[in-house]
Amino acid sequence: MYIFTDASTNQKDGTSGVGFVVKNANRKRIFSGSQALMCANNNSAELWAIAYCCQLLQEAGFFKTKEDIHFFVDSKTALKSLQNSNPSDDLSLEALQKIDTYLFQKNTANHLENVAFYQACGHYRCSIPFIAKGNHEADQLALHARQELENFLFRKKHFQNIVDIKEKRHKGEPLYVLENPEVRPQTPTKICSFHSSQDIFNISAFAQEASLQHCS
Repeated sequence: MYIFTDASTNQKDGTSGVGFVVKNANRKRIFSGSQALMCANNNSAELWAIAYCCQLLQEAGFFKTKEDIHFFVDSKTALKSLQNSNPSDDLSLEALQKIDTYLFQKNTANHLENVAFYQACGHYRCSIPFIAKGNHEADQLALHARQELENFLFRKKHFQNIVDIKEKRHKGEPLYVLENPEVRPQTPTKICSFHSSQDIFNISAFAQEASLQHCS
């Protein structure tokens, strides 16, 4: 299987979205998903994209067959964290622990043969069309998940402001207050659920066959 993961992070408001696309040996899209979470660290979000993907695939039974898995990630920092297993923050460490649990620990739900990670050039900069397209699809899923979370939080805040103003006017209280800075959660907050996608289209064949080591 070929798996593409990506993350989209807005550090100002601490929102992130992750996306992943799974394709089989025939380069057909067989599964995809997205997740919105509260996370201001892009490296952590990139690792959580891999962790969420591994969790979903194992629970769906994709890891029960003996096959090779190829991950394509456009974050060099995330790949270094995977290689060293020594992240600088607890959020990334938790993601790495989940990746290890779902991907590398052999059990009844995991019979994978080989697992490989590759650094891909994001945003269509890769010279291999298949990898460039997969990365772009994961990027769009992540971006859409983050934007949905931002819209949700904006509507929630706007609605709460209207309620507060009405209550303060009713009580005769001043309409302005000094608020404390928002404290961001230390672990991702699940906002929406995974959603899967069936095999909805075929990936066009390579113009020329290219080996995986040329992907970066």
